[in-house]
Amino acid sequence: MFALLHFNNARYGIQTAVINNINVEKYFNYVFENINKEPIENLLPYSKNIIEKLR
Repeated sequence: MFALLHFNNARYGIQTAVINNINVEKYFNYVFENINKEPIENLLPYSKNIIEKLR
């Protein structure tokens, strides 16, 4: 069940990144590099910060 939850969250992140014209690989690299540095709200694929930085 736990693995399924992570899979669904990853799939949601990928779909949302694609919808927002964000390079998925760059998005996940950015999230993993900044997960401990920024508030989680700034790392969501629909966050204005993410869209501006990764387009």
